[in-house]
Amino acid sequence: MLTYSQAGVLSASEAMGTQHDMDVLGKFGWELVGVVGAIGGDQEMVFKRMFDPAQSKREAQLIRREGKLLIAEEKATAARLAKATQEPSDDLVNLDEVEKAAATEGNRRREQTRLADAISGTIAYRALDLKAISTAPDPNGSRIEALVTIDGTQAILKDRNRYRASEAQKLAKDAALAYYSAAGLKQEYSASNPTVGFYGADVKISVTVSVTYHGAPHEVAVENVGGY
Repeated sequence: MLTYSQAGVLSASEAMGTQHDMDVLGKFGWELVGVVGAIGGDQEMVFKRMFDPAQSKREAQLIRREGKLLIAEEKATAARLAKATQEPSDDLVNLDEVEKAAATEGNRRREQTRLADAISGTIAYRALDLKAISTAPDPNGSRIEALVTIDGTQAILKDRNRYRASEAQKLAKDAALAYYSAAGLKQEYSASNPTVGFYGADVKISVTVSVTYHGAPHEVAVENVGGY
């Protein structure tokens, strides 16, 4: 059904949304083990994975951070739209421009979410800190940057306080390329107009490698991939 929907034969927007959500859960290690309910009615999907306290803590922090960002952006967009359409003004108000600005903000939020999902789902390189920033110029444009910090303590710190800058730089580059590849593979479709979520020249990934020494983080390498 999903294949035919991309050709405009069937509408399966709900199924595609569910598939996207399941793909994201799968990247975080969740496995679908059962479905409760009947086709055509309400259904509940049951997932499981091995319990990892550290992973659960990181994901909880990521969810809270992304949730606060989305809520803040939605409130700011709503406030701007309300101000432009409701408050009395001596200036002419172009409602097309107001609606375009709101649609552009929505596009930016979607871009940020897609890139954050792609990076967070890259199992080989777990992000300690992640910030996705979209500056898409219009509702259909794409221009996105991710600032990512990864922990290289176990991988490159030897004999308590020694490391090689070359190893740190390689780790940063490998992680940046992995994130960039994941972002390039992310796609989003509608039933009538299949579109690629990101384009190569419109994605920039910056990775910082940090090691913990004497209880404090120290940046030891930075690598940039992509750009515009």
